[in-house]
Amino acid sequence: PDPERFEAVTRHALDVVGDLGALDLMAAFAAQNRISRSVGAFFTGHDILITPTLGRLPAPHGTLRYDDPGHTMTSWHESLFEYGPFTVVFNIAGLPAVSLPLGWSRDGLPIGVQLVAPYGREDLLLRLASHLEEALPWRDRVPGFFTGA
Repeated sequence: PDPERFEAVTRHALDVVGDLGALDLMAAFAAQNRISRSVGAFFTGHDILITPTLGRLPAPHGTLRYDDPGHTMTSWHESLFEYGPFTVVFNIAGLPAVSLPLGWSRDGLPIGVQLVAPYGREDLLLRLASHLEEALPWRDRVPGFFTGA
């Protein structure tokens, strides 16, 4: 696709990775391996991990400025990690995780709770999520400014 159709952050990421070499790729895989092993070790003694999903309430569209050409990769990652610090490590490690709207702000915004399971335990995660949805149904809950049908 034409890079001009991408958001500014995606175009910048493509420029950055285009300058990386094989040693950079090996270093990235080594870092991912260290994170994955560390997180995996946690689950040798635990069945599930529960965290917040975000570091703050859901933000209006555009808050993270995906299309701001002034973002560097560092500033972009800092804004993502500040806003959503609890999901990154599990995305890197490749663990199954789900975010469920189990809480609600005073303004009616959903507050996500993230459940993380050990490698290959999607069955446990989906069973737990199903039980929580049954106990705390959220199907009909929408923010007051919802624009969907």
